[in-house]
Amino acid sequence: MHYGIKCALAGQFKFFAGTYNPRPLTNVPDKNCLQSGCHDKRLVESKVIFTKRGINFDHKPHFTEMKKGIKLHCRSCHSDIVQGEHVKVSLNVCFLCHFKGVPHDQAVTGCPSCHSSPKQPIVVKGKTFSHEEVMKAGYKCNQCHVEITKGDGVTPKEKCYFCHVERTEAYNDIKFIHEKHVNEKQIDCLWCHPKIEHGKIKVVEKVPVLK
Repeated sequence: MHYGIKCALAGQFKFFAGTYNPRPLTNVPDKNCLQSGCHDKRLVESKVIFTKRGINFDHKPHFTEMKKGIKLHCRSCHSDIVQGEHVKVSLNVCFLCHFKGVPHDQAVTGCPSCHSSPKQPIVVKGKTFSHEEVMKAGYKCNQCHVEITKGDGVTPKEKCYFCHVERTEAYNDIKFIHEKHVNEKQIDCLWCHPKIEHGKIKVVEKVPVLK
């Protein structure tokens, strides 16, 4: 039988079986990224300052430890292809992992795990405000920053139909879904999950006044 006919029949069989994916994805093994001459020292020199925001990031625990029961790959974070540059990291991936499943005034690993509070006093509503002073006084971040996120990052079931034909029977089996999509297929988190916004979404009207 001609190869083209075989492929067509195989495609039809997968379609009716509900396993056909009309959007093929790439799979880049981690060893390709970590090979000699590329990023072979990444897990040794693992700490970097990420973005202009001065976020402290350590590759080693993210790469060698299970995060929320998920084994991450290089492409789990490095998924954005930018013209004229190598693959980049989107902050949206960080926000999804650090804020999904917690109240809108908290982070999974706490605020200081990524960034510190401003060192210099800032002006808030015409008044000078010092983060250092209120932190020393025992105030917590969420006493002023009552909402730091918008969105819950929960994947809508309809999103499954984007790749699978009428196939959502495993939707609630989170462990299985992540093993197949992240561990095996290296599918980007944001391919399925909607974004979570992070920033000064809502701040209290009256800031603490120290005497």
